[in-house]
Amino acid sequence: AFATQNINKLNPVSYQYRSDKFPQYDFSNDLQFGLIAQEVEKIFPELVTDNGNEYKSVNYVELIPILIKSIQERQEQIDQQNDIIKNLQKKIDKINTTLLSLPKKS
Repeated sequence: AFATQNINKLNPVSYQYRSDKFPQYDFSNDLQFGLIAQEVEKIFPELVTDNGNEYKSVNYVELIPILIKSIQERQEQIDQQNDIIKNLQKKIDKINTTLLSLPKKS
């Protein structure tokens, strides 16, 4: 559950680059989706790099295996819950069968 717990701490955001303030970076004016590097750094410091100019960036490619692991953990949890549900349904069916077989009181 390590991957899932940490993935749940991440806060996806939408944003636009301040291209007017930083024309030297040739930022897009389009709406962007991502994570705030300073927030990611608290959870996955190995995924954040600093360019030396106080700007940080997230290595999204390295985040992919963690996301896959989180999905696998979730699927395992779903499978376990499905097994529990099936067992409970069997018990309910057995109880209903027993109740239906009891003689009716007049």
